[in-house]
Amino acid sequence: MERIITTRVECYVESENILDIEQEGFRHFRSTTNALLNLTQSILDGFNLDNFTLAVLIDFEKAYDSVWREGLLVKLHQYGIKGKIWKWIQAFLNERYSRCIVNKHEGQWCRTETGLPQGNKKHPGTVHLVLGNQPIKYNPNPKLLGVTLDEKLTFSEHINIIEKKAGKSLGILREIKGIGNIKTKFLIQVYNSIIGSIFLYASCIWQTGKEEHLKKLNAIQRKGLSICLGVSATASLEVLQVMAGVLPLDLRREEMAIRDIARLNSYSTKIPIRNKIDEWKNKETVDKFISPLGLMLQQAKNMKEETDISIDDIEPEYQFQGLQASKSPPEYWRTLGSSKNRTKEQEITGKNLILNKLNTVSPSTVVAFTDGSCQSNPGPCGAGAIVIFNNKEIELKQPVSKRGSILLAELVAIKLVLDYVSRIENKTLIEEVKIFSDSQTAIGILTLNWKIENNRSTSHEIISLIKCIQKHHGIRINFDWTPGHADVRGNEIADKLAKEAAKEANQIQKEAHITVTKQDIKTAARILVNKKWQHRWDNSDTGRFYYNFHQTVSNKSTFNYPDHKTAKIIRNLRSGYYLKNYQNKINQNIDPKCECGQLETVEHYLLFCENYEEARQKLIHEIYFNTGSLHIDLELLLSIEKNDNVSVSNETLMRLLGDFICVFKQADGSAYIEQGNTKVLATVYGPHEIRGSRAKLLLDRVLVNCQYSMATFSTGERKRRPRGDRKSQEMTMHLKQTFDAAIMTNLYPRSQIDIFVEVLQSDGGNYCASVNGATLALIDAGIPMKDFVCACSASFVNDNPIADINYLEESSGGPELIVATLPKSDQIVFLEQNSRLHEDNLSKVIDLAVKSCKDVYTVLDQTVRDHVSELSNSHGWDH
Repeated sequence: MERIITTRVECYVESENILDIEQEGFRHFRSTTNALLNLTQSILDGFNLDNFTLAVLIDFEKAYDSVWREGLLVKLHQYGIKGKIWKWIQAFLNERYSRCIVNKHEGQWCRTETGLPQGNKKHPGTVHLVLGNQPIKYNPNPKLLGVTLDEKLTFSEHINIIEKKAGKSLGILREIKGIGNIKTKFLIQVYNSIIGSIFLYASCIWQTGKEEHLKKLNAIQRKGLSICLGVSATASLEVLQVMAGVLPLDLRREEMAIRDIARLNSYSTKIPIRNKIDEWKNKETVDKFISPLGLMLQQAKNMKEETDISIDDIEPEYQFQGLQASKSPPEYWRTLGSSKNRTKEQEITGKNLILNKLNTVSPSTVVAFTDGSCQSNPGPCGAGAIVIFNNKEIELKQPVSKRGSILLAELVAIKLVLDYVSRIENKTLIEEVKIFSDSQTAIGILTLNWKIENNRSTSHEIISLIKCIQKHHGIRINFDWTPGHADVRGNEIADKLAKEAAKEANQIQKEAHITVTKQDIKTAARILVNKKWQHRWDNSDTGRFYYNFHQTVSNKSTFNYPDHKTAKIIRNLRSGYYLKNYQNKINQNIDPKCECGQLETVEHYLLFCENYEEARQKLIHEIYFNTGSLHIDLELLLSIEKNDNVSVSNETLMRLLGDFICVFKQADGSAYIEQGNTKVLATVYGPHEIRGSRAKLLLDRVLVNCQYSMATFSTGERKRRPRGDRKSQEMTMHLKQTFDAAIMTNLYPRSQIDIFVEVLQSDGGNYCASVNGATLALIDAGIPMKDFVCACSASFVNDNPIADINYLEESSGGPELIVATLPKSDQIVFLEQNSRLHEDNLSKVIDLAVKSCKDVYTVLDQTVRDHVSELSNSHGWDH
């Protein structure tokens, strides 16, 4: 109820111009930055004229608690706030009681005679206080709205305060990091929230401070990012910024300043700060002192030169007309989902819903479908629509802009329909216009009072057009949402027309004047600062080792590391700020040499150190599984950029490199098996945390992930692809089904086991050899299984069943039966037959295959026992 009353009072006060034009606080579309900018600009204007500025800053102590309630009610009545609202406010303020509660101990209730309830908005014009005859003391560093000023407006004291305040917040960041396994991207978000916000408040004003003062803040950013990334605090700040995807502070201030000056430029000329902007633009003399306003306008000019987007084209900020409660959309908006994840059932439901709506329209109703298309957002965009009336279909389309947004295209498509309706000569035949759009945002803005952030001009043109048609012609305008790409004919035609118009938008030679939105300014400002950041990174003298692996700056950094410890080490390796050679540069007492006697550099550690040779060979083996190449180098292992020469994802490389760095700390196993002339290598990793999408996570059991591949040289004809073909995918699926049934998956919920199988030489029975090799690898990894999984193939040749068939026997055209069993329980976990076999012979072949599986079990069991015995002897264990 308080919010409702506040909204109505605000609407009345703004419409009656009760507040002073200079008032910036507690008003929509205004901010404290405006007041600060107005004051500092006036002071600097005085400096440029060799004048002094005397400022009297008055702060009323306990303004909320000392409000005279009776006087407040009288003043509200004088302003014209009367009737029921005035009585409600009176009842709200009178007879109020309060008490204190400390550690569950409750104090006595006390009646309050003055003041407003804490947490409620006070009206700036209603606080009535008396200033006594007290002398005003001179303060060389007054604090106004959170910004500390000084006599020469260098903001040195304010920057010192920011440095101390942000420095204290570093402790909070350390405490949060120490809580547990918090992901790096969340730590970066916390850094931006508690430290970045301190750096940015009113930064457009104090960015004119001296460079030596502003550089103090860089040290805080360095410490904050090093905490988030787990990298040495002595690392280059530029490396940390690129690694975390966080803009340098000066560029971030420039970005915010451009957005602020664009916002101010959208104000009405009645607002004082807007007049100052116009005065500065028309100024012909050169200022002796750099002013915040002058610097902001220069930065906006640089943006225009770089992106051709000017703040002078920004759409005007519409006057405050009261906050209208947004209406709830129809339930089917939510239940039908979006086109990206909509099911076939939802698509059919949506189509039937629209068809039912169309069946109920009268002959006097104009039906229209609208759609917008944008090749990139922002980018070339177009609008399309189809109008159906009197059994005629009229197609409309219009290229909108080379740099528009999808929302702008959707709104223009609706405007196309309304313009067409307004041009119809005989409007007496029309009672209703029903517009179907697949943009919930556009319909929400036009009919549900959703907040308009961008494209205000276009939205208000549409609303004005709707009111005009309704008022002068009595035609009802109704909107309905239609699910996109749900095979609704009208929507599909509109979509086709919009895409054609978007292509034509590329050919626009001279664009008509299109207002710039705040989102356009935000995008353009980010493009400008990113280009400066990239140029700075390309030409920097520091971080050149890291530059070899990460040459493109980005505001979105990837954090695809296996775990926190690995992430910390990999980041330090990429930056070069980790090993003894670097530590020696910081502290001469540290020996720069590795334990093997060579200089300990990143290249030596990863590629040559003999202490890690065994782990390195395993790394090479795993990379070979993924790339088909036995060659490794620093570019392959540490590069963040996409490497076209290597067909392996960065995430996979990070996992493999993590395994090397951590020396395979997780349980893993491997096995090499020869079954006839078929040779298979199997490797197992896990159990470990889910890698990649968390959607794969299983709450009650382990996720078994299998990958089957064949070396390019495994057959007589060299394979083009070692994996990914249909046969490999089928074999991968079969392996997963087999080991899902054999592994005790319930022991490792919410985790993952990886089984990699590589066929080095193929002579038939690939699946059987893969199962047997993977079984040994799982045992070597110490993963609990219900039993050995043993597989064998069988066939029926010349009226005789045969087992373990080779390639020639497979190719003879006879039937092939593949069986995988758990020998101790005689359970069959996999059975496949690739051609017909007479039922009289089927039992013979199955019996032979099962018996052969038991023979395989005997061999595998003895192999495991021999391996355990060998390990026991080498480690001196008791048998």
